[in-house]
Amino acid sequence: MEADELVQTRRALLRNLRRPRRCCRRSGNGAGASARPVRLQHRPLDIDRERPRKIGEPTSAGDFTVPKPPGAVELSHDYGFRRVAVAAAAATIGYRPLLPTTTLVRSLSDFAVAKTSKFPFPGIPVRRDIASARYGRGAAIITVSTYRGPLNDLLSLLPAVNAQTVHPTRGPRVGGVAYVTTSPLSGAVFAGFADGLLVRITAPSTNDALTIANSLRATR
Repeated sequence: MEADELVQTRRALLRNLRRPRRCCRRSGNGAGASARPVRLQHRPLDIDRERPRKIGEPTSAGDFTVPKPPGAVELSHDYGFRRVAVAAAAATIGYRPLLPTTTLVRSLSDFAVAKTSKFPFPGIPVRRDIASARYGRGAAIITVSTYRGPLNDLLSLLPAVNAQTVHPTRGPRVGGVAYVTTSPLSGAVFAGFADGLLVRITAPSTNDALTIANSLRATR
């Protein structure tokens, strides 16, 4: 599942804290391929207590696996993403995706598209004709996602915190509606709309997000 979708899934979970909690296990092929929501027991999870760790020591996938409680039911969910070459994206989504020409010394580490992508939680609009790119790895990654959709969907791309209006100075976002915000959960998030396309960028800082936004260009 692409990082952008992980953030929005987490937002949906936070809005439903009073319901039985879930976590998502990733599986399948593609940057946003599939996830299995697992229903958890109603109890706080203290990872430090259950798996003591020291800063800097190696970790494995098992260190981040939540045990399935007795009686839990696993449900598979395919987010619809499939990895393709950037040059082949238009054949699926119907347009040339917008990607940054300035990537802040990060290389393209993943790219996937989806004709439609629906979240397994309420409150998030169905995404259509999506291209999603990831640059770098770890906490410093930058993601750039584009969707077809109405202006009304723009605010759904932002975390549930106050957003600041910004004005891109270069590229296809000039003259369009755009916001940027920072959140402890996702770092900086840029969301913009122009010519029927929604754009969402996540980055470690506001300056990084705006630099990426200003360098967006349609791929060739």
